Amino acid sequence: MKNSFWWSAVVLALAVAAGCSPSPPPPKPKVAVIGLDGLSWTFLDPLIAAGQLPNFERLLDGAATGELESFRPTRSAILWTSVATGKTMEKHGITDFTFVDEGAMEEIEEVRLVTGMRRTAATIWEILGELGYSIGVVNWWVTHPATPVNGYLVSDRLKAVMNREAVVEEPDLVYPPMLLAELAPMFVSQTRAHRTMRTYDFPRYSRERAEAMYATSPASQNLYERLRSYVGQDRMVKDWSRHLLAKGQPDLFAAIMRITDVFAHFGYRFADRETLERMVPEITVRRLTHSDAAVRERTAALVEELNPVVANAMLPAYKYADDFIGEVLAAIDPSSIVIVVSDHGFAWAGGGYAHTQSRQGYPDAAPPGVIALKGPGISPIRIEGAGLFDIAPTILYALDEAVGRDMDGQALTAVFGGDGAAEARDVKFVATYGTGLRQREVADSPLTESEQEMLEDLRSLGYIR
Repeated sequence: MKNSFWWSAVVLALAVAAGCSPSPPPPKPKVAVIGLDGLSWTFLDPLIAAGQLPNFERLLDGAATGELESFRPTRSAILWTSVATGKTMEKHGITDFTFVDEGAMEEIEEVRLVTGMRRTAATIWEILGELGYSIGVVNWWVTHPATPVNGYLVSDRLKAVMNREAVVEEPDLVYPPMLLAELAPMFVSQTRAHRTMRTYDFPRYSRERAEAMYATSPASQNLYERLRSYVGQDRMVKDWSRHLLAKGQPDLFAAIMRITDVFAHFGYRFADRETLERMVPEITVRRLTHSDAAVRERTAALVEELNPVVANAMLPAYKYADDFIGEVLAAIDPSSIVIVVSDHGFAWAGGGYAHTQSRQGYPDAAPPGVIALKGPGISPIRIEGAGLFDIAPTILYALDEAVGRDMDGQALTAVFGGDGAAEARDVKFVATYGTGLRQREVADSPLTESEQEMLEDLRSLGYIR
């Protein structure tokens, strides 16, 4: 009887002790960053309202959303590096797509692509990798050469294999190097890219049509001709992302798709011809900046009327991005924090839709991009005042890690606490995360196949003349 009483007392004491011990902290969420170059509310809102983008609609239901302030120059290499580092271009060191070797300033042939070896700030995947988080990065700008990470990294050079098969022989396209053989079966041929264009109803190219639609813009004609290449490259980004996520979701997954930017550079001319001919002559920069406020208001109203018409022309690219979002959402843990972000938007600039100023200096500011966050603890609020520099600090905050004091952004703490989970948590800080892992740049090396292809890409977009 005494033994029985003694054991009962022990069991009761253990139960009380267990009840009093602190419960383990909840597991940290995984984070998936979906980068969509040039994604703009200008086109996104009308297409969602028309029920054309079901995956965007599903994602944005219950998400925190807003405009994301960008800055000039609106060059993707600069902007996406700011997203990844939380720092200005002066701090992260990527100040353009290209550079010219000082010993060959007069030789235009010596223009070279910037690489990650010129970056002078740690990226979010380097920071988190050093903290023990698993990493997966696909096609982020300025990620060549693919330096070691705590997981995998598919550099932005690999997609050049579509037009130049010899690219596959180059080093440092992916990390770890053996990943290349795994991704090779998903390389896209011109024929396969053509089938993808048909699937999404992208406009077919013909020289006659290009010359008729872009008679005064050889650059747009060239972009139109290369559209199949851009569609095929993003097909690889989609396929690689789906394949890698199917193997297991890393703590941080980040990928960039470009088609929403490339097509917006020239695709507005595929909008309803009658509407364009009626409205475009009425929405000149002179009228948008007229001294008479009534003229400015009437012209701005015409732009608002034109936006949804042009959005319909953007549907192939936005539907393509919508399917990418759907594939990522299907592949990740439902408890993940999903961040959709774009580096800038598009706005009417007097002679078409652009993210740069017209020759008359309009618009005044860089068109804002898109930001949306969804996941555990995220409040479905309207985000105000967010900018590109805020993304990296927000990811660190979401994972309860310290934000670098030398970062130029701040954590978007207002979006957290939807279920009370993060309401009272203060932002932690560390002085700096340094410069990340760098390799020594090889001087006087010849242009590689991938570099030549990507320089041609930039010429098509008008960044190199």
